[in-house]
Amino acid sequence: NNEKKTDNPNVKFTVYLHTVHTLQRYVSVVATDKHFSPPELSLWGTGIGNTGATALAGALKQNTTLKNLWLGECENISDEGATTLKDMLSENSTLDQLALVMTGVSDDLQDELEELVSARRVHRAMSESQTLRGELPLASL
Repeated sequence: NNEKKTDNPNVKFTVYLHTVHTLQRYVSVVATDKHFSPPELSLWGTGIGNTGATALAGALKQNTTLKNLWLGECENISDEGATTLKDMLSENSTLDQLALVMTGVSDDLQDELEELVSARRVHRAMSESQTLRGELPLASL
């Protein structure tokens, strides 16, 4: 069993998932178990493919704790899988990093995803700054 569990949300670890079945089990946990939601998840080099990316995107729509997702060296993730991740970003407001380097994703789509994630980080920082100053956050206007 390569899955690791911790009660400390500050502990960073990598989960290696070598089969689609294991990925599906993990995705189910990420989507439903509030006590098992690490702030960082690396599936680097696991070859999860478009099926795995789509399953992960579905689970992350509801996840509120994952900040960093590393999917590098998953050569069998193409624009098809990356598009599901892009769609997920419209519902997930907590993801700050999404790495898709050395995949089958086109440079244009990788650039688009990076722009989306970067814009979210800037928007969140501005909203937090306004909240600290006692102003209404941008999202509430």
